[in-house]
Amino acid sequence: MKIISNTIKLLIIAVVVIFAVMNVQQVEVTYFFNSPAVKMPLFLVIIAAMVIGLVLSSMLYFFDRMKLTSEIRKLKKKVKTGEDEIKRLRSLPFNGNSSKEI
Repeated sequence: MKIISNTIKLLIIAVVVIFAVMNVQQVEVTYFFNSPAVKMPLFLVIIAAMVIGLVLSSMLYFFDRMKLTSEIRKLKKKVKTGEDEIKRLRSLPFNGNSSKEI
């Protein structure tokens, strides 16, 4: 399994290197409205955009995961309370003389 993992990592690195070599032309990037343009290679701009997207989506996933974990914890507590109530009701003594009179 480690060989497969390392092979996949090596392929990803090779794809990134080939992508970088094929996209070395300079582009001008303006970060804000009045800032001067900065020249940088196209592959850096694309990889930076991908990394920023990865970070933002990871943050959204993390916050969603925290919310779901909190909800699971609340539901487990609710189930535990219900199970405790059932155990309490089962341990009550049964009184067979509780017939209804009409």
